[in-house]
Amino acid sequence: MVPRSLAFTLLLASAGPVLAQPAAECPTAECTPVVGATNPVHTQLWRDAAGTHQIKIAFVDALQRFVRAQAGTFGDEGADLRDSLRAMRDALTQWDRAIAAFQAQAASIRDAESSMALATVLLDRHRIDDALRALAAAEQSDDSRPDLYAMRALAYDVSNRPDETVRALRRATALDARDPTTSYLLVQRLTQLVCVEQIAFNKSGAVNNGAAMSYGEIVVDDHVVAISH
Repeated sequence: MVPRSLAFTLLLASAGPVLAQPAAECPTAECTPVVGATNPVHTQLWRDAAGTHQIKIAFVDALQRFVRAQAGTFGDEGADLRDSLRAMRDALTQWDRAIAAFQAQAASIRDAESSMALATVLLDRHRIDDALRALAAAEQSDDSRPDLYAMRALAYDVSNRPDETVRALRRATALDARDPTTSYLLVQRLTQLVCVEQIAFNKSGAVNNGAAMSYGEIVVDDHVVAISH
């Protein structure tokens, strides 16, 4: 299993509301050795997921070149526009082929980790319903993973489904009350839903390196989050 702190680093390219980049991916060098120590099959799976994400980066790069070309001198932008459009089309084709191959790879493993990795890849392509189905499959294999419910909250959030987002975040914090990020996100979503009766504010004090500072304690479902001010 990928550690939760390492399993949330994927940024979605979408216009919808997004949580603070919580999506399971293992794109960095320090993540793959941790996975490899547990299961080499999962190590390769996350490497391939990261490789799929690199194709997205190529698409975004082509999109940025297209935008820059439109701002060029009138009459000189034609070639750059055509080249960037071609690069975008090629990257999308390659991206979708890589996703199809990854789906087959995950299906051959059929465990919670492979379903989580597949959900990551699908979320990156903004295929929300497909990602939710992959998360449901992961839940059937292992319903004790807080990262599963945090990722489900992301999928619901980008779909503008606030009630489902809160329910998923509640489940994630119930499974891992020590994760401050998920607790903060839950507080934010509850506040947005005007669930003030579920939020209690208490004034307290703390000492940081000998210096006194004040902070507010936000208690959500028995989980305490401290906010300095």
